[in-house]
Amino acid sequence: MNREILLEYPESLREEYARLSTWIGEIATLYRETVRIRIIDATSAAGLYKAVRHWLRTYPAFIVDKRHVLSGWDPNRLRDILDECLRRIPH
Repeated sequence: MNREILLEYPESLREEYARLSTWIGEIATLYRETVRIRIIDATSAAGLYKAVRHWLRTYPAFIVDKRHVLSGWDPNRLRDILDECLRRIPH
């Protein structure tokens, strides 16, 4: 995100943005090319559709393999879900 635009947001949102960016970077590094990360703005049409479809009420939210849904800040739970899904893929 453009630094100037980011500075227009309240400090709490900037902190969440930094936390989420770091978390996504860690996931991308850990799983490399075995997972695809798509970021969808919760206020977009696609974000609204996914929120309604998956009953999302809190953010950040992660949808893994179109059926596992995690809301909130639990990186261990997200890794568990990713690992479970990856174990089911035949090698």
